[in-house]
Amino acid sequence: MSFRWQPVETGFGQRKGGTDMGLFESLRSLGLESTGSHIAAKHFLAVMSREMPIVLHEDFQDALRGDARDGGRLIIVPSAFAGANTFFMDARLEVIGCFCHDTPPYHLAWRSGEGGVFGGSGSAQPESGPLIASHPAPVDLIPRILPVGSRYRVAHRRSTAAAARAVLTREADMALCNLATIEELGLEHSTTGIVI
Repeated sequence: MSFRWQPVETGFGQRKGGTDMGLFESLRSLGLESTGSHIAAKHFLAVMSREMPIVLHEDFQDALRGDARDGGRLIIVPSAFAGANTFFMDARLEVIGCFCHDTPPYHLAWRSGEGGVFGGSGSAQPESGPLIASHPAPVDLIPRILPVGSRYRVAHRRSTAAAARAVLTREADMALCNLATIEELGLEHSTTGIVI
């Protein structure tokens, strides 16, 4: 089976013939609020001039589960998500389109006044380096933000928002998360930020 894709004015590419958006009662994606997935879901609805509830899930497998009476599911899955290929190839799913949307910049963040590895009163780290909480997908950004040669350890979390919360609960020294989450939680951050 072959599909022909065509761009539309919104920047959303879809199969020729389109999809009836009226078939869906909600849009699902990864939560918490302020994750890149949530921000992309809001962007998608805005450019499609649609209003519907956004249902946020802890993981994408949870977004697939539910009552059979729910009918079709519309799910935003970022291509940067580790394991996104399983969604694109799952026989139960159909890719109806794609769009590009930059995330807010990703920074390293820490509790206010503690300075992370960048200095400050809490900058003393074990010899193995700070423990940095992160969603698995953007982990490769960490060495691009840290000073060259820095040592660090990674603790995986289900979302960048969950990574930031690990800093607040002192489960991690720092977190790799987007600027929207950093501002929402009142964390300090690195001057270097990288957009995905």
